[in-house]
Amino acid sequence: MPQAMKFRIDTSSHSGAISSGGASSGKRGSQIRPKKVKFCLPHELPTHFLGTEIKRSKSQLQRNPDRDDDGKGGGRDCPPPLLERYQCESDEESDYSSSSGDEFDSSSDDEESDSSSEDDIDRHALFAARRTIFARRSQSQDSNERDNSSETGDAGVLPETVSDDIDDIPSEAEILRFGLLRQDFSEKRQQRVRHQHNVDRFKSAYGVWPKSARALFKDLKKDFPDVDLEHYLLCLSWLKLYEKEIQLSGKWDFCEQHIRENVKAYARMIQSLKSKKIFFGGWDDGEIYIVTVDGVNFKTQEFRSDPSAKWYDHKSKSSGLTYQFAVAIRHNQVVWVEGPMPAGSKHDLTIFRGGNKEQGKDNWDQNAMYFKLPPGKKAVGDSGYGGEPEKVVISRAQHSSQLRKFLGRAKNRQETFHGRLKSFKVLGERFRNNGRSTREKLDLHKTCVEAVCVIVQYDLENGNPLFDV
Repeated sequence: MPQAMKFRIDTSSHSGAISSGGASSGKRGSQIRPKKVKFCLPHELPTHFLGTEIKRSKSQLQRNPDRDDDGKGGGRDCPPPLLERYQCESDEESDYSSSSGDEFDSSSDDEESDSSSEDDIDRHALFAARRTIFARRSQSQDSNERDNSSETGDAGVLPETVSDDIDDIPSEAEILRFGLLRQDFSEKRQQRVRHQHNVDRFKSAYGVWPKSARALFKDLKKDFPDVDLEHYLLCLSWLKLYEKEIQLSGKWDFCEQHIRENVKAYARMIQSLKSKKIFFGGWDDGEIYIVTVDGVNFKTQEFRSDPSAKWYDHKSKSSGLTYQFAVAIRHNQVVWVEGPMPAGSKHDLTIFRGGNKEQGKDNWDQNAMYFKLPPGKKAVGDSGYGGEPEKVVISRAQHSSQLRKFLGRAKNRQETFHGRLKSFKVLGERFRNNGRSTREKLDLHKTCVEAVCVIVQYDLENGNPLFDV
């Protein structure tokens, strides 16, 4: 058996080069960097150092002309910024660059490895700790703060640090931190950037800002006390990113069946808030043009259990479903959601009326938007609604430039709302028909559309409104 090669760590430079035991160079400060490190005697080399050396040899090194042991410059190899961020702290680097020719003993290995133990924590254990923190909200802490406030003499007035919310509602900061952890943004990465950048990260993964997510979670908690933050964010992430169950399983540490059942259940919970958040009304008596109305088509997979040309969407040249939405012009309020209907079955005006002329007005659906508009009020629509001038106004050549500009901005505002709906990929991409029958598929799509409308409505109310007309 050949004799094992011993290595000695040259600490005279910042890079901490490894040199063989018997080798020496004739030039001061020169380094012998082995092309391949043999792990023959692992107890003689620090584990933390070997890991750093291997990573450094695979990464692109930088030259630092300001650092040299002999004071003459010349440059030393220093670790790149990425390695400095995730592998070494500045104080740890100075530990093994203080002297030359000294060997590291195994007693210092544990100290160096412990300093970077946070990077080695299993992310599932970190998530479990976060879930424990949120599940065990300290009710006694809130009560103690209220007791302290009452002792100050301000009876009936809570200080700013005390919230009047129910006990199990986490703060915006907690929702932001936990939501980003679930998207693999560690706490170190969250602390390195501005707060607004973390908010943007959260919105890109969940569709809304943490403030809106908290307001929605708070209302869900009132109606469904057993909801928890983790599955709630899982549902938001599914609606926003529309990842497959097998992808979500690895990120959220749940099996596919558990994810499938819970995202649908939480989407139905969010959908149940539609009656409270989406209603027809709220405008002033002096308003004439009160809402904008338009239809939207969403792409779906083919309904193979009911093959028909009625599903054909002429916009996407494929199968689809259509809905009709109405938004208040002078208020950030969604007032009407109707659907789903096969994309090629009905015209927008027919949906608005609740029937066609051949059926007669007496046979139209009395729950259609046509019958919801109060007398003297009008909606704003595109040219497809020109058949009802008494109910819907469209841009015409005889209108003044000021009126045409107003109508144009109102319709653009409606399209902005449609864009927010389709920013959730469950609606923006082709919908995967998860269901056995056509009825089940339609019900699931309706659940997703109405749940997204509720989420967008909360976002409109919590600092992210549509532009003013």
